Amino acid sequence: MTKLRSCRLILLQRSVFYHKGHLRDYTLLRRRLRELAGTRVRYGYRRLMVLLRREGINNCHNAVYRIYREENLGVKRRKRRKRAANTRTTPELAKRVNERWSMDFVTDRLETGRAFRVLALID
Repeated sequence: MTKLRSCRLILLQRSVFYHKGHLRDYTLLRRRLRELAGTRVRYGYRRLMVLLRREGINNCHNAVYRIYREENLGVKRRKRRKRAANTRTTPELAKRVNERWSMDFVTDRLETGRAFRVLALID
């Protein structure tokens, strides 16, 4: 069976079959990225990539992002400060008519599919 037929059989393009991958040496990029991330803790990979390009280290953003993730240099999320919740109190009962009113919109649908809204007022 030829290579062409076998590639067609498994739905693989011949360019993928003949492609020879090559490993790049990213030690300089990895070391410099670690140094920059150590000095500028709040910078993400995009800002660090700008600094690298200013220094003359031009690399693909995919490689910078991959190394950034591999080295676990991600910016730590700041924890939100917990604020004290308002303590809820039960309202006093109404002692006479028209002292307290409540209102709310109620939405529903008819059998025909038409929607309607009602403003409900309670004394």
